[in-house]
Amino acid sequence: MALIIGACLCPPDLLAKKRGGSITDSGNEASGQWYHKSVALVVGIDEYRHGWPPLCAAVSDAKLVAKELESQGFEVIRLLNNQATKARITRYLYDVIPGKVGPGDRLIIYFSGHGQTETAPGGQLGYLVPYDGCMSKRKDLFSSYISMKEVKSILMDKYKVKHILLVSDVCFSGLMTGRGSAKNAEIDTALRLSGSMVLTAGGKNEPAEDGLFTSVFLDGIRGGADYNGDHYVTFSELAQHTRRDVLDKSGGRQRPLYGWWLGEGEIVFASKSTNPSTQKTASPPIASPSEVATTMSSEVAAAMSPEVKTAGEITGIYPNAQSRNPRYQLTGCGTILDKNNRLEWLVGPDRDMDYNQAAAWAQKLGFCGGRWRLPTLKELETLYLNGAGKANRDMIFNVDYQKVWSSQKDNPGIAHYFYFYRGFSQWQVRTDAKDMRVLAVRRHAASQ
Repeated sequence: MALIIGACLCPPDLLAKKRGGSITDSGNEASGQWYHKSVALVVGIDEYRHGWPPLCAAVSDAKLVAKELESQGFEVIRLLNNQATKARITRYLYDVIPGKVGPGDRLIIYFSGHGQTETAPGGQLGYLVPYDGCMSKRKDLFSSYISMKEVKSILMDKYKVKHILLVSDVCFSGLMTGRGSAKNAEIDTALRLSGSMVLTAGGKNEPAEDGLFTSVFLDGIRGGADYNGDHYVTFSELAQHTRRDVLDKSGGRQRPLYGWWLGEGEIVFASKSTNPSTQKTASPPIASPSEVATTMSSEVAAAMSPEVKTAGEITGIYPNAQSRNPRYQLTGCGTILDKNNRLEWLVGPDRDMDYNQAAAWAQKLGFCGGRWRLPTLKELETLYLNGAGKANRDMIFNVDYQKVWSSQKDNPGIAHYFYFYRGFSQWQVRTDAKDMRVLAVRRHAASQ
């Protein structure tokens, strides 16, 4: 099952054919069973009855989601403003929707409105606030809310659905997910297995910008999250796309959360620009470091030679010797030693590099004894000094590189980088080289 609180869309004809408002088997048994039917419950609340301040865009976002879902063959149930009471929402979840969906179907639940977090002895508990949810004198009446624990219990106990996706355009903690790292399963695997997923706009006390999360989400399911170019969007791709773009557009203030409640499957969407008669293409192959090395420029290839005497001869980037920070020291090879942790750094060339080129460049370095590699995210984070140098690093590094590859990778298509401009890490498709740079690191020889 896959669960969405906020907004969600269903794949068009490439996944299944629309007949009478439902989604039926496309007949492509070799690719697994497509969805027979798609149903959505869309909830949007701007106006609250008991103490909660009004919102500006929850209802308009819900209407956009409902319209898009209907255009993709969903049967949509709308509950807006005073229609979205606790009793009515729970009645639909308990009594109405279970009779509309079956094992080969897909269900989306979208909620846009207020959310709340309760700190309990057992941990953080997340709540959706219905139209009649009560806050009196800034004190929550939690029994008037709908807990995520209750929602999860209903969906796990009463529904036999292939995929449920809960999308919540609210910021709170307590999602009760089992894991939050994306898997990027192949399309056949994603569709063959069942799964229940959650995607929410942000964590506790994070300011949610009106319309941002839902607009990014909608862009993703329309094809903006199709990073491997196979004309499909899996939940892994959608979740990573939503988190990255919302983080970037909010300046790091809003951090979407996602995870699985149950199962290994992933809800799948098809790009709206996909031609139904076109066969899906395989993901572009990712070159090995040896293949990349043969096509790298002469400047980068020179970095692999052990004959180079100083770091500056490799890249044309020379450390700024005017730095007075006692933490850093220039070595005889022209590299930068961090005396706090004994890590030795070499600044890569000022040119765009995708992940494979960066990894090959670092790993093939024979310079000054070798043993160079890409840094971990934690190692890159040790360099971050807000307001320092050209890019929140000490001036000794003498470059304004903002996005620097790390060694962390979740799957064959995705790797992580540290964004020095913002001071946090993000993920990137490995074949994307635009504005990406490299720093090589090793443990200082005397520290081995």
